This record gives sequence, C-alpha cells and structure tokens, in this order.
Amino acid sequence: MIATELSTAQPVALATDDALWSRALDRTHEVLSLAAKGMVEPGSAAFTVAACAARADDQRGPELVSLMRRALVRGSWSSDTLLRCLRSLARAGGPVDIPRLVQFTRAAGRAPRIAAAALGEAAARGEQSATGALIDALETPVRADAALFLSYLCTQESLNALARRLRTPGPAGVTAAGALVAAEDDPFAFEVLCERLCEPSVAVLAAQALWGAAPDGKRLLEAESALSRWSRRGIALAEHGRLVAGAMLTAGGITQDVTATYRAAASDEEELALVGARAAFALGDAERARTTAMDLLRRGPTYASRSFQLLVSWAELGDDRSLALVRSTLERRPVDLARSSVFEALAGTTRRGLCGVVARAVGATDRLTALEGARALARLREPPSIVPGLWM
Repeated sequence: MIATELSTAQPVALATDDALWSRALDRTHEVLSLAAKGMVEPGSAAFTVAACAARADDQRGPELVSLMRRALVRGSWSSDTLLRCLRSLARAGGPVDIPRLVQFTRAAGRAPRIAAAALGEAAARGEQSATGALIDALETPVRADAALFLSYLCTQESLNALARRLRTPGPAGVTAAGALVAAEDDPFAFEVLCERLCEPSVAVLAAQALWGAAPDGKRLLEAESALSRWSRRGIALAEHGRLVAGAMLTAGGITQDVTATYRAAASDEEELALVGARAAFALGDAERARTTAMDLLRRGPTYASRSFQLLVSWAELGDDRSLALVRSTLERRPVDLARSSVFEALAGTTRRGLCGVVARAVGATDRLTALEGARALARLREPPSIVPGLWM
C-alpha cells in the first residue's frame, strides 16, 4: 500500500519544489558516497538523478557525477548496474568507453539494450564511433533499439543505414521506414509502413511512426485511406490496419471512428487496447476507457505502468472517477505495477492526495524508496532528452 492521505495545503508542482529536489540530491549523494567507498551497489535510480543534475546544470551535478565515476572504479557490480552507470555517464556528457559498450551489445540478458542506449547517448553528442557501433548493431539481436537511436540522430549516415533495412522484419524495419517518411517523405517507406499496419504484431508501432511523421497525423490519414482501398480489393488484414489507424486518429482527436475505437478497446492485443482506451476517452466514453485501463493493470509490468499513467492523466484532466481508481490502485497495488512506475506517473500531477506521494517517498527512511522518488523528480527536472523514451 502507498499512502495517499489528503493534505489541506494547496498542491505544489513538484517540478518547482527546490527544497524537495535538494532532499532528493542529498539522498543520492549519500548512496553514491557509499558506492564510491565500495560499500554498496547503487541502483539505477541514483545514476539517473546524478545525470539529470548534471544535464540541468545543477550546482551539485559535477560532484555527483564525480562520485559516480569513483564508484565505477571501486565497485564490483553486476553487468546491468555497470551498464546503467556507463549510460548515465554518457547522459551526463562525459567520455564513453565505446569498445566496452560494443562488447556488451553481444552479451546475454538485458545488457545489450542498456549498452545500445548508452551508445545512442554518445552518438547524439556527436561521437562518430558510437554512430558506427549502432549501425553495426543493426545486424545483432538488439537491432530494434539500434534502429530507434539512429532514427533520433536523423543524419544522412544514419538514414542511409536505415534505408538499407526497410524490409527488416519486426520493429527495426518499422522504425527505419518511419524515420525515412518523417525525414525525406520517402514514398517507398510510406508503402512499407502501410504494409506493416496490416501485420498485427507491429501494426500499432507502424501507426505511431506514421502519426509522428507529419503534423496532425497527415500521413496516418493517408495510410488509412490507402488501407480502405486495399480492403475493398480484398487484401488480407488490410481491414485490421485500417482499424488500428482509425483508433489512433481518434485518440489523437483527428477523427471520431467509433467502430474502430470500440474494437480496439476490446482487443486482446495490449498495445491496441491501450490505443483503444485513449480513443474511448477522447470520444467521451470515459467508462469504457477506464475499464480497459484497469484490465491492462494486470497484463504485465509494461502495460500496468502505461495504463496507470493513463488513469493519472485522466485524473489530472478532472475525471473524478479516474482519481478514485488511482487511489484504490495505490491502496491495493497490483503485483504487476512497480513502485517506481507509480512514482513516475504521479510526479507530474497536482491533484490533492496524489502530489504528496512522491514527496513522502523522497523523505522515506528506506533508501530504495527514497531513490525511486528522487528519480521521479529527476524526470520532471531534466531538460529534453537527446535520446528520449528510455529511462533505465
């Protein structure tokens, strides 16, 4: 249970609460000081806070980064902890051991994805060897992450590398096509994305790529029209692709496709159900949206986190029933909903009874809870990320 007692004080935006941020930095300094002496193995939260302080030009940032470097030398850590430290150092703007990261892209477990993220940070800062390493990683099992970070770079070199992999199955090929449509309005890449919309395993990802390729979902609207024509010609799964496009356009407020919305919300595919929940709320059917989100709370950690974020965002918009569901979820937190995900979702809210949850976490006596709260604050304070979307 996570306490959510009501406060009589007016809610304060946590992003501007300097006293709370100072306390978060104190807890981070405490842990990194112990790590620098080889006494503890810090978690990724401490690294994230230190990197954020450095990127936000906080006066304590350099000291925290220095402690992180000393801890890296002194510590005998698991590969995951080591890589998270290296990624945070790259995020903070320090030198990166590219050959070491390249070795980890071929390791087992979660290490390759974290290593790819660190390479992405370095490449975004202009390290040419990191860009080359990401291009090489397109031939490894971590190709989807490599394609994602190359798409963020949007340089001619990265786009050329992605163009050679348009037909790669799975997320890597979708990401490559999305980057080329957004950067060069490539007609062949657009056709590839229309085809991927017809593949249930990557349909939502393809729709997201088209949505982000042009303002107001213009390319996704064009894809929806193309798929309607394909469906009338009897092309298999074209109707599924049109449904996904229709639901996403509704979620974005561009159209009002009721049929697509309700079919998406009822889908057994979690990614599509999330889109359906957002679309239902946009249509004004908040009850269906909430029901779908609550069901996803028990579909694994990833979807529990994202559905909880939806509930919090609706509560912030003034939906009192969503607020009640958020409170009840905090009182009986599902096993799939990580505590760190709770703090991250609540950090940006100003609703009374919710905004204090993160503040109390930062002040907790338990070190892990305090650092998770500090990481949620860090996400609010950090400048726009050069490699968005991955907080590890």
